[in-house]
Amino acid sequence: MLTHPLDNLDPAQSVKVLPRHLAGPGTVDPRAVWAFPYEEGWPFAQTEEGTAAAFSPCLRLQTTFDPQPDKPGRGTWTINAHRAPFIPPAW
Repeated sequence: MLTHPLDNLDPAQSVKVLPRHLAGPGTVDPRAVWAFPYEEGWPFAQTEEGTAAAFSPCLRLQTTFDPQPDKPGRGTWTINAHRAPFIPPAW
C-alpha cells in the first residue's frame, strides 16, 4: 500500500526547499521568485500589506512570506505541512 510522504513525517526530518535566497532583487510580485506550478492549481494570495501565501492543490502544503515594511527585502518565511487540509500543521 502506498502512503503519502507527509503522512508520517517526523518533526525532526529535514525537507528540501528551493533556494529562494538565490532569486535576487526583482519585481515585488512573489510569483516571480516562487517557482510553484501555479498553472497546475497552486493558489496564490497576497494582501495589500504584502503578505503572500501559496498553497498546494491538496491544501496540505503552505508557504507564507510576511515582509517587514521598515526593512525592504526582509521578512519572515513560514512553510507548513498538514496531514489533512484545515487542521493544525504537522510541521
